[in-house]
This record gives sequence, structure tokens and C-alpha cells, in this order.
Amino acid sequence: MALKAAVEKVVEEHMRDGQPLYIWLDGKVIEVSAQELREQSTRA
Repeated sequence: MALKAAVEKVVEEHMRDGQPLYIWLDGKVIEVSAQELREQSTRA
């Protein structure tokens, strides 16, 4: 639960600051907007 809360906090901070997030996906590092990441997490 603590890890989930920490990730949510980081996503919120990046949304507020307008900064992208970088994640590891399919063996590559990709740039994702905080808004896109939040939308994907609410669909899952």
C-alpha cells in the first residue's frame, strides 16, 4: 500500500508540474505523460 501511495504522489506531482514520467515497458524506456498514466491506471 505504501508503494502505491508513493507512485500516486509522484504522478500527481508530475501532473502539477507538467513533467513527463519515464517508465520501463517491453524492454525500453518510454516517456509517458502523467495524465496518460493516470488514465491507464484507472482503466485497469
